[in-house]
Amino acid sequence: MVDWALRFKKDLWLQHYDEGRRYGHMTTNLSECINAMLKGTRNLSVATIWLLAAIDNNIESLPMMRITHCDHRASVFSVEEMELVDGWSQTSYRVRLTERTCDCNLFQSLYYSCRHALAACAAASIEWGHFVDPMYTMASIFKIYEREFLLIPDEKVWPPWYGARMKPNSVMRRKASGRPVSTWIWNEMDAIERAEKRCGLCREEGHTKHGCPNACYSDSRRRMQFKV
Repeated sequence: MVDWALRFKKDLWLQHYDEGRRYGHMTTNLSECINAMLKGTRNLSVATIWLLAAIDNNIESLPMMRITHCDHRASVFSVEEMELVDGWSQTSYRVRLTERTCDCNLFQSLYYSCRHALAACAAASIEWGHFVDPMYTMASIFKIYEREFLLIPDEKVWPPWYGARMKPNSVMRRKASGRPVSTWIWNEMDAIERAEKRCGLCREEGHTKHGCPNACYSDSRRRMQFKV
C-alpha cells in the first residue's frame, strides 16, 4: 500500500504541494457545509454552482471599480477600488489577463476571475468565461467517472507478499466499549461543552453517576422521598 500511495501526484492530493489554494476549498469536508443550499440543484455540478455564485458576487462590486490604466496589447490593467471591499486595506490592483494574475492573489489562487479581473474584462470587452479553469466545466466533472473501480478479489487469490509486514499496536487499539477518546481541537466556541458535567445522582461536578461516591446516600434519600 505504501508503494501504491507513493505513486500519487503530491500536487493533486496534498494542499501543501499545491501552488494555489485548492480552488478555494481549504478542507475536503464540504458536503455538510453546502448541502442545505443545494437541495434544489442536486442535478447540477457543485463546482459550477459555487463558481457562478462567486462570479455573481464579484459582478455586484463592479460599480465600485475604476480602470486607471489600460494596456490592451499586453492585457495589463490597473484597477482602483473607490470603496474598500471586505475590509481590504489595498485599493489599487494590477491585473494581467494573459497571465491570469491579480495583485489580490485571488485570480491565480481560485482559478477564476476575481472582481478586479472582471472589471478589466468589462473594460476590454472580453468574455470572463475565457479565464475560468477547465476544472469548473461539466466535461471535467464527467471525466471523474471515466475510469471504473475494479472489485478487490478474494484474499485466497492474492499473490504472495514478501515485503515488510506491519504489526498492530495494541496500545492504540480502540476501546471495545464506552465512548472513544475525542480528538476534537477545542476553541472558544466549545466553552459550553467544556463545562464540568454534573452527576445524575447527587448533582455534583467532577464525576458521573457510574462512579458517584454518594450513590448509597442518593439511593436511600430517594427511597425516603418515595415512602413519604
